[in-house]
Amino acid sequence: MTTRAKLVATTQGINGECPGELLAEAFGQCYQKEANLGVVVRNMRHASVLEHVSFTFQVECSRVTWEQLVRHRIASYTAQSHRYTNIEPEDCMPYVPTEISSMGEDVVQEWKDDLISTWETYNKWRRRGVTKQTARYQAPKGISIKARVTFNLRSLINLLSLRTDRGAQEEIQVLSRQMWDEVKDHLPAVLYAGIESEFFPWIRED
Repeated sequence: MTTRAKLVATTQGINGECPGELLAEAFGQCYQKEANLGVVVRNMRHASVLEHVSFTFQVECSRVTWEQLVRHRIASYTAQSHRYTNIEPEDCMPYVPTEISSMGEDVVQEWKDDLISTWETYNKWRRRGVTKQTARYQAPKGISIKARVTFNLRSLINLLSLRTDRGAQEEIQVLSRQMWDEVKDHLPAVLYAGIESEFFPWIRED
């Protein structure tokens, strides 16, 4: 399993307006006069404007990270159901935290082997005829899940301000940073840079 996020859709106006143009049009509603992108950048704390543009991602991550992601409630989630789909061994190639990888290749292999062993308990109950929805109680949290998720820009900024922070768990940091990188080509450069500077300036620090 590889933790990943890929942008698959974003808001576009009926006349082909890009997200930046739509945000400027939305801001103009406040004062009933035309606004430009510069006004949006200078007033990003006027956050309701940012809700008029959204981004949809295809994501793959562990159940551990999925449980953290769905705590961001102002978003739409459609996820793989382990009630109706089997968990396969290839779903048990977990994200390997740096804490584990720093201990050496043998430890990484042991980490992976242990997760497969846990999956074998799930598979034992499936072989005995237990339904997927019941056998999943035995499934490890390290298994992967595939999902389609949609955030408006305001909610995405909230996610990133919390989950790219160095205090967040490592895998969700990776996933969140990928989401932001995917958005880059779909926001005006001045707005993209302005959001980083205003809400999560640490994101380029490595």
